[in-house]
Amino acid sequence: MIHPDDLKQIRAREQDSRKQGHVFEHEYRIVRTDGRIRWVLDRMETICGEHGEPLYEQGFLVDVTESHETANLLRAVWDGAFEAMAITDDAGRFIDVNPAACELFGRSRLELLVTELSEEQSRELDVERVSLDNLFRESEFVSVHAPSLPTTDRMIGREQLRLMK
Repeated sequence: MIHPDDLKQIRAREQDSRKQGHVFEHEYRIVRTDGRIRWVLDRMETICGEHGEPLYEQGFLVDVTESHETANLLRAVWDGAFEAMAITDDAGRFIDVNPAACELFGRSRLELLVTELSEEQSRELDVERVSLDNLFRESEFVSVHAPSLPTTDRMIGREQLRLMK
């Protein structure tokens, strides 16, 4: 049984995936018959016929509790470390930073992760630097690719969506 706290969201995501013809792939909690809570990765796709009518669904469910718990443990160690730690890409941009690094640099995690490019770097990459509000104001479609983190949760809200063309 899907954990009661996850049920509504998972059902909605599953329904959206079916309607849009996308593969459903999400991790969520289940409650086993013995009462234990486990994390599963659920992947399902709807197979349709020639005329788009749903024929059947196929997929799998995998217990990912151990990897989920390991990730949580590593995050706790990362977040609780007294030493500043940062992961950067080859260009020196921050991919992730821990709270001690934020304190060392005197900036929030989000500020470090979305550090703006210099004018010179922008020209080299042929990109235009704009604020988030201006991006939405000038766009008909925006695709956001950001890590799912507490600092990026609700980064885009109703106000930005109202600005879109």
